[in-house]
Amino acid sequence: MDRSELRFSGWELVATAAVALGAAGVYQFGWSSIRLPLGGRLGAPESALGTVFTLFVVFQTLGQFPAGWVRDRYGPRIPLLAAALCLAGGSSASGSLTPCPSLR
Repeated sequence: MDRSELRFSGWELVATAAVALGAAGVYQFGWSSIRLPLGGRLGAPESALGTVFTLFVVFQTLGQFPAGWVRDRYGPRIPLLAAALCLAGGSSASGSLTPCPSLR
C-alpha cells in the first residue's frame, strides 16, 4: 500500500497513540501521588510498595507476549472476549467481596 492511499497521515497516528498511552498509563504517572498515603494506610514500607508495583508492571508487560501471539494467530476476537470476561468478573467480584481488614 502506498502512503498516498492512506486515509490519515502518520502524525494523526502518532497523536492517537500518544493519547491512548496517556490514558492507559495513568497509574504509572499517578504512583508518585498515591504511594505515601497508601504506605501510611497499609503500614508498609515504601520499598515494599515499590517492589509490588514493579512486579505488577513487569508481569503485565510480560503478559503481552502470549497475548500478542494469540491475537496474531487467532485474531482479535478471542483476546478481546477474554479481556471482557476478566473485566466483568473482576468488577462483579469487587462489588460482592468484603474488603481486606488492612484496607478499611
